[in-house]
Amino acid sequence: VDFGASKLSVSLFVFEESPVDLAFSLREVVSKTNVFVGGDEMEFRMLKWCEDRRPFPESLLGSKSAVFKLRREVRSAIKTLTVAEEAMIDVDSLVAGKDLVVMLRLEDFERECSDIFESVGELVDEVVRAGEIGFPKDVVLVGGCTRVPRVQKVLHRVATAAGASVRKPL
Repeated sequence: VDFGASKLSVSLFVFEESPVDLAFSLREVVSKTNVFVGGDEMEFRMLKWCEDRRPFPESLLGSKSAVFKLRREVRSAIKTLTVAEEAMIDVDSLVAGKDLVVMLRLEDFERECSDIFESVGELVDEVVRAGEIGFPKDVVLVGGCTRVPRVQKVLHRVATAAGASVRKPL
C-alpha cells in the first residue's frame, strides 16, 4: 500500500524462488491506483475546515499567499496528529493582517476525511479480489499518509480479518 501526497496505489506481489541459483524474484500480480485519494485531498479538506472556522469575514481561500501559509500549517498539523490527539493551526497575518488560530483534534480530522480512509481498505479488497490468489500474509505500508493512525486502523482491520499482518513504515 503506497499512500502518498498525490495518490493511493495498492499492488499485490508474489515471491518466486529459483531452486537452481537460490535467488528469488518479485512478480506483480495486480496493481490499482486511485488518483483522487491522497494527502493533497486531506489537506484540501482541512483547508476548507479552517475556512469554516475563521473568526473574520474574509475568505482564507481567496488569496494565494494565504492558502500557501495555511497549507504549510495544515501539513504540519496533520503530521502532528500522527502522534498526538490534537494540533494547533496558528497563522499570523493570514488575511488582511488577521491571525488564524484553531485547534484541530484527531477526531475532527478523522471525521472530515473518513471516506478517504475507508477507500484505502476498499482498494486493498479490490486488488486482492482481482489478484485471485488470496490475501497476502504481509501488508507493507509506504508513503507519508500511511502514518495517519486511522489509515493504519483500517488496514489492520482488513488484514486481520484475512489473517495477515501489517508492516508499518520505518
